[in-house]
Amino acid sequence: MFLSEKGDLNYQALFHFLRRQKIGIYFQDRKMRDMRILKDVGSNIVEELDKNKYHRFIESEIIEKWPNVPLSKFYEDKKYMNDAFVSKLQRYDVQKFRDSEHLIHLFFENFVIRISKDKVETINWSNFDTKGTKIWKSNISDKPLDLKLAKDYRKGDWFKFAKNTITDKGVEKLMQSQGYLVHTYKKSSKAKMVIYADANDDDDNYSAEGGTGKSLHSYEAIKRLRKTSFIEGTKFEDPKKNKFVWQTVDPFADIVCLDDVEATFKYRWLYNAITNYFSIERKQRDPVQLPFKQSPKFVVTTNHGIMDSGGSDIRRRVVLGFQDYYSKDYTPEDDFGREFFDDWDVKQWSYFFGYFIDACQLYLQNGVESFNNEGIDKKAVRTYIGEDLFDWIQDNITNLRNMRKANDLLDEIPVHLRGKTTKDTKRWLVKGLSAHGYKLVSKNTRLNSIPGRYVWAVPKNSELQEPTGQDDGLLEDDTLPF
Repeated sequence: MFLSEKGDLNYQALFHFLRRQKIGIYFQDRKMRDMRILKDVGSNIVEELDKNKYHRFIESEIIEKWPNVPLSKFYEDKKYMNDAFVSKLQRYDVQKFRDSEHLIHLFFENFVIRISKDKVETINWSNFDTKGTKIWKSNISDKPLDLKLAKDYRKGDWFKFAKNTITDKGVEKLMQSQGYLVHTYKKSSKAKMVIYADANDDDDNYSAEGGTGKSLHSYEAIKRLRKTSFIEGTKFEDPKKNKFVWQTVDPFADIVCLDDVEATFKYRWLYNAITNYFSIERKQRDPVQLPFKQSPKFVVTTNHGIMDSGGSDIRRRVVLGFQDYYSKDYTPEDDFGREFFDDWDVKQWSYFFGYFIDACQLYLQNGVESFNNEGIDKKAVRTYIGEDLFDWIQDNITNLRNMRKANDLLDEIPVHLRGKTTKDTKRWLVKGLSAHGYKLVSKNTRLNSIPGRYVWAVPKNSELQEPTGQDDGLLEDDTLPF
């Protein structure tokens, strides 16, 4: 007994009781920082107990075993909650289970789904070999799954919703990106951030209102399968200037979702976290440093355009553009007549899980790739060069397709639309034309018998039709000969 008839705790007896219940402690990193309380629940599954769950576990045992003992002293005596006592519990040196390069696992109460690019298997827990690692209970879904229904997932609300958010052509690309996020295997050469952005760039409806379904795909759905930490993107800062930006991230998280980042957000801020170790600095607590293979993957949502700075940006990003089928005025609940997740029955949950089983397999078969970025790029350029210059370029495309001497081109742009420097204006012009589907070409040639260096705009996918001269080719930012 660890409780007397008067309600006093016997800490030695409580210690042995907790040990028999297989409750111990675990440290996230090798320097024994970030102590967590774990309960081994069997079948290679462990449950993390926060201080509230830990307290309730002891409280429920007392109420069951000693229903007539007063609990006032128990509630007053908090020593069992102190780190000094908890740190003396048995230590678990456990390693979290992770997928292999070619296999993805989804966990349910009665079985495990193992997915490869060629087949999908159902494995009983008693036959599932974790190779000495442990499954976190938070990654085991307690929702119902009928495998026969799951095969018909295209009939379900979730698949129809996914098609509506990204079009019929893009839905498999979306599924591949979600399969990538769910896959807990990590390889530095293939590490990417997934970005879900609004693709609408309707000139008559140019805004950043959101509501297109990005957060449902990036966070609400994914957290049903993997431990996911949520960060409000509007408040995110450069980690080099604020080292505590990651302090709300759970070190055990498989995925971090940065939701609704601003137009000023710099995606390069995440590059080190994506491809290197991940450090979580927290106020008045020890920092935690996670090796690359134990660190989370990242998904970002935004209502704004996304600028890129060349190859390094492209290599580290997968960008998917969402259409505006849904909005704040027309939600999925309006469309389907029920609230996602909370109002689902066995059929809808089975369709949902069937979607993700196929998503994982599509990813293993095809990898992950971007989709529908044109509107996203245009919004980014519009913000970057300014709306007035963006519109001026659009209005003058026909004229810009005519040859003129390179030195005359800059003079045609209204003074109030130019940058502070010639270099800025050159860069803006090239990016603005590119956003409208054009590129600048340059040639030493003659026009009306006058020799010189001439430039003109042509569609990006067109071939140069004029006779070839010296230094032909696409003009990049710093090569316009002004």
